[in-house]
Amino acid sequence: MKKLLALVLALVMSMSLVTISNAAFKDADKIDYKEAVDVMNAVGVFVGDEKGNFNAKENLTREQAAKIIAYLELGSKAADALAGGATFTDVASTRWSAGFVGYCAQAGVVNGVGNGKFDPAGQLTALQFGKMLLVELGYDAKAAGMVGTDWAINTSKLMAKAKLMDKIDGSVNQVLTREKAAQMTLNALKAPTVEYTTKGSSISVNGAEINLGASEPTYVTNTIAKEQTISKDKLTNSGEFTIELGEKLYKDLKLVKDTTDAFERPTHEWYLKTTKIGAYAEAADLEYTAAVKVGTIYSDLGLSKGISKAKTTVYEDGARVTGGADDYDIVKGDITNKFGGNGAQTFVYYDDDAKTVKVVIINTYVAKIAAVRAATTTKDAYVVLNTADSFTKPTGVSTVGNYETDAFAKDAIVAYTYSKKSGDDGVQSMYLTEKVTGVMSGYTTEGSVTVSGTKYNANKASKTNITNFITTVDKGSDISVYLDKYGYGLYVDADTSAEYAVVLNYVANAGDFNDTAKAKLLFTDGTTKTVEVSLTAAQTPATTPDEFNAYTDSKVSKYDIVSYTVDSDKVYALTLVADANAGKTGVDAFKLTNGSNEFSVVSGNVANVAGAKQTTSADGKTIFLVADTSGSKTSYSVYEGFANVPTIKHNGGDAGAVAVFMNSTIINEQRNGKQPDDLMAGLC
Repeated sequence: MKKLLALVLALVMSMSLVTISNAAFKDADKIDYKEAVDVMNAVGVFVGDEKGNFNAKENLTREQAAKIIAYLELGSKAADALAGGATFTDVASTRWSAGFVGYCAQAGVVNGVGNGKFDPAGQLTALQFGKMLLVELGYDAKAAGMVGTDWAINTSKLMAKAKLMDKIDGSVNQVLTREKAAQMTLNALKAPTVEYTTKGSSISVNGAEINLGASEPTYVTNTIAKEQTISKDKLTNSGEFTIELGEKLYKDLKLVKDTTDAFERPTHEWYLKTTKIGAYAEAADLEYTAAVKVGTIYSDLGLSKGISKAKTTVYEDGARVTGGADDYDIVKGDITNKFGGNGAQTFVYYDDDAKTVKVVIINTYVAKIAAVRAATTTKDAYVVLNTADSFTKPTGVSTVGNYETDAFAKDAIVAYTYSKKSGDDGVQSMYLTEKVTGVMSGYTTEGSVTVSGTKYNANKASKTNITNFITTVDKGSDISVYLDKYGYGLYVDADTSAEYAVVLNYVANAGDFNDTAKAKLLFTDGTTKTVEVSLTAAQTPATTPDEFNAYTDSKVSKYDIVSYTVDSDKVYALTLVADANAGKTGVDAFKLTNGSNEFSVVSGNVANVAGAKQTTSADGKTIFLVADTSGSKTSYSVYEGFANVPTIKHNGGDAGAVAVFMNSTIINEQRNGKQPDDLMAGLC
């Protein structure tokens, strides 16, 4: 028969900080302007490339901008049907953008760069794109002074009036990325459209074009309330509704306000027909990522009178805070009471009319990806989180549950947020932590740790765990600190990664010149070696060949799985982690099928899993060590992943043994009837 050992090895992959959304795009984690990309993608104006990427940080080109305007005005089907012309010498009629560029030039949306050229692949500034959007809103380029020597000044003023740069940092002269262009376009959809009674006429004076006789643009309005799907704004003089660009172009696009998200932040929601595009938090009046004193909030809000806690509502992780904990009067000079903490987002919303304050606190927690589950025909991909040991979870929450994403690798250390709000409870967001590794030169009992000369303060939710851990680590040790996106420590780990091996033979007293115990070990690279050993496990060693081959729980025996460290004298300290007594039965005891991640072992392993046979799961990173005993000499082969290991089954002969090791989190999941997420198994 064949003998097999499978070891699941920990793997931490370096990935960018991730916030999971815009699932339609493969590079969703690179998108910062989430709402804008969501909405503009939903209406079909901004689409990804042929590989499914949005390319958020790439600069918008002039021809891409022309396509956006054509899509806005005509819709994708009609815009794609536009025929290319010879409007510009550097835009051939066969170029993919020729129809869009020609249309925009004819409509007065774009101009060339001189000498009959358009520079289709050239970069575009926010000012230039703003002019294109203003024309789409109804402003006439000539009548509004967006041509000639003063075009930049006049365009900037109109952009400010229409709030086209809302939520975008920097000047109008910045080169525009695709995601910022999406934000500007969304801003345009929320802006009111305008019209002219007359656009006047133009004359040329000394080469400069001057527009004469144009009327002032006025807002386009109506009195039909049900058509106000973007804004309910009315003109004060007439009481009529303004018609926003989104209302003009997309009758099925709807913006719903006055909702709250999973953390109780004021939000708004976008819908296309009856399909919800997404919910997005409103901008807070104040935002902090460290503990903030009550008196500081009073000052930052510019209050002249205090607000009692009867008019102050506080939510933490979506749950209402009452009874005094973080629930205070907002009064001047209070330097004692505080909201939030390191790494906790604290949002403050002030209603000037009602004189009320709403405080929303969102903590950041840390977990390890225990398993990654691929998507099926009935379920999206998701990750299983380990929040035990030195990881964290919200107070009062026993199990945080899984999170739908395929953006993380097994064993990655991630930061996450969690809501306790009824109906929305669960993990809300997740991103990869930043790992800093170096020599620990100091720490404080407040949870701060100094690594390679840099001090890192603990995240609020991790303070106790980090304090408890670093007090057990000697100064000068190599440690790793995992940081949240604000630079606070979420998790600290020392360099204690275990190495694993299988015991093929063991002699308690070798009888040689130094009378030391020896063991023949099978390592994860498929090699074997006889080494001097010392035992650190609680189990006693086998002292006779019979004991060694008996697979007994109380002895270190044949095919046990051990972790090991090696000292300066090259003595291996062994710790038993999986006992070969976990399963030893006849022909039907074990079968591993190539391409299937599941295989079964009998009950009785160290995890005390109930039942006659326990199904366990390998994954694409599982290392299989296969011992072939069919010949005169045993040979070993190494395979990575269940898709690569051959089909193996018991084919007669003596009974075999299977050892299975699971950490405490997985043991608990096993007892709850779940699949194991981290295992080592051996077959003999």
